[in-house]
Amino acid sequence: MEVTSGTPSYGECFASLALGLAPIFLLLGVSALFGANTVTSGGQNVHGIGALFVSVVLIVVFAAIFAGLQKLGYVILGHLRRKRSQVDA
Repeated sequence: MEVTSGTPSYGECFASLALGLAPIFLLLGVSALFGANTVTSGGQNVHGIGALFVSVVLIVVFAAIFAGLQKLGYVILGHLRRKRSQVDA
């Protein structure tokens, strides 16, 4: 499926952000697996396998939120470009 406007789809925004966030979140999850206080859920530090699970969930949550904001930005910029091109014409 090809996008004619040149802006990425929500799925593309989500995938790029999830892949970008994954290394740091997984590093924090692995360090919490070994006892570091790097992953927090419900106001308490999480350790062990639970920390890896929480870090993966956080990747999905943060990527979903930021991808939505990124896509909203693309939509707003597209509207502004169309309005500007109508004014210039």
